[in-house]
Amino acid sequence: MSVKIGGVQRRGDKYTVHNGPHKGKAITIRYFADPKFANPFYEFVHHASGFTDYASIAADQASLEALLINAETMAEILTRGLKVSITTEVKNKDSRHGNNHGGFVGGLQTNRIERRGHVPVAFRRVMQSKGEVKKNDFAKALDVAFSLFLRRSPNQQELDHYWKDVFQKNSNLGKTMALQAVLIYVTLSPEFVYRMEMGLSEADEHGRRMLSSQELVYAIHHAFYDTPAFGVVSIETEEVYRKESEPIIKEALTQQQRTSYAKNNWLVETMHSDQLKTKADVEKAVRRYLNDRDRNMYPNHNSRITSVKNPRVLQFFREFFGYHKASTVFKDTDKFTNRDGFQQYHNHTPFRMMYDTDALILHILKQDKQVLKELLTTNKVFVSYWSGSNDKAQIARAGGKEKYIRTHDAQSYNLNPFESEHPRNTPIEVPEDQRCGILTQPSWLVAHSGNFDNDPVRRGKWIREKLLAGTVMEVPITVDAQIPDDETKTLRERFHVVREEQCWRCHRKMNPLGMPFEAFNHVGRFRTTEKGKRADTSGEVGFTGIDELGGDVNNVREMMERLADSPRVRQSFVRHVFRFWMGRNEVLGDSKTLIAMDKAYVESDGSFKELLVSLLTSDSFLYRK
Repeated sequence: MSVKIGGVQRRGDKYTVHNGPHKGKAITIRYFADPKFANPFYEFVHHASGFTDYASIAADQASLEALLINAETMAEILTRGLKVSITTEVKNKDSRHGNNHGGFVGGLQTNRIERRGHVPVAFRRVMQSKGEVKKNDFAKALDVAFSLFLRRSPNQQELDHYWKDVFQKNSNLGKTMALQAVLIYVTLSPEFVYRMEMGLSEADEHGRRMLSSQELVYAIHHAFYDTPAFGVVSIETEEVYRKESEPIIKEALTQQQRTSYAKNNWLVETMHSDQLKTKADVEKAVRRYLNDRDRNMYPNHNSRITSVKNPRVLQFFREFFGYHKASTVFKDTDKFTNRDGFQQYHNHTPFRMMYDTDALILHILKQDKQVLKELLTTNKVFVSYWSGSNDKAQIARAGGKEKYIRTHDAQSYNLNPFESEHPRNTPIEVPEDQRCGILTQPSWLVAHSGNFDNDPVRRGKWIREKLLAGTVMEVPITVDAQIPDDETKTLRERFHVVREEQCWRCHRKMNPLGMPFEAFNHVGRFRTTEKGKRADTSGEVGFTGIDELGGDVNNVREMMERLADSPRVRQSFVRHVFRFWMGRNEVLGDSKTLIAMDKAYVESDGSFKELLVSLLTSDSFLYRK
């Protein structure tokens, strides 16, 4: 906060000093920041988090120390207000100053620390009580704390615990610090740090407990969004700032820059109306989320994943396919300037490719028919950063027509922009031998490539584990997993070294699945030749134990269409859906849920919506034991 006294007079008494040595002078204020506080661990799932192994997820020491610091800060703000620095500048007659402190010339500048904000009345009553604090007053204060942090009221056992074991044991430090200790205890509780789903309802005859209505709000809402479902609770507060001063200063410290708080999500209101208790209630809520109106269907750097409808769904596909990691793979773009097939690739290209794939997935999800098969075999592509037409000004900025064609984003899909004009935000169908699903999207190919070459091992390993439900052991620490450099040989020829017995026992499960992608260079552009030789795209689907699935393949499309028709691949996909939305690996007791999910998907003609409805209304999702 900066307060300046002096300068040009403004209309009205509101902006004039009325008392003291500066009476009659103008007064102005400026806010330099509006401090906000939030728990960094609340209900957030990082966009890069995985969902294959949940055994290693834990809060480390640094996270816990940060949480403790935040808890102490939060307790101080809620009991004493927020510290704010106030700078007052008084200018001398005829002196001049600019719009910042460094430009102030002449006069006097003072700095002081004040506290501002709003303290709950229930907290004030405890801190300012004369004599012993009444348990009834403490109960009201604890109810406010629970409402703010846990979105519920404390039970009798919790009230007794916080009253006897926390507040009274710290009362020798003073009422304010004792209350701060209570607030710190609440904000360090597992219920606040983590999103707990213990099942707070009564146990049934099998000893299972269904999630309570409040737990269902968290579980259902966070199946689709990372943002909190609950808004800020409205409570009675008192303004911290009470000093007698000029109206404009007091107004600035108490009224201006007041935060607009989030309101409860509609699901919270459903809970309050007692309509979130049964499996039928849950299904109704889930379908409402899934059938909500479409929002942004074309994410980009200005409208990211949070702008789409049900962003957690798109987040699942990003994490399942891994194409969003294309930007993490270094490419020496400086050498691409004059290299055929690479001139369209620059530092921003991997991000654009990711948004292209986002748009394609959202398009397929909107159709909601044979979703997995479409994801694995479609020949449609999106070029998100192209309007579909060729603007003369853009051609001129690119350096002429020829350079515009060579460097255009559409070249990643082997498209000439002048031959591929189309309505904005619509898919383009390309030759089926050039593109076949997400695994032939440039974003996926780059994300699963090396810095200077393709990576058939990484690509084959992904197919083996994600589609064929297999496993491949990690590279032994004693093995130097390098292939020899040879500018005269193709990548397939250089990989001949892994045919040795000690290497091939693992590589035979990956390389034959990854080699068909040699139809593309390492920035994802389709090609027919490599090193002056015809690109060899043959491969094999092996070690599946399924005769109709195994066998040789001549190219990517032949392999992907065979995989897309396989029940094994479909069931592996269903299993990964389960892992992502349950936040854990499947166990034997989940078999009925997985079978029901697969059945719902098949009987609905491959509807991803029905697959999710089946999972989110299953006993695995709704019950704990």
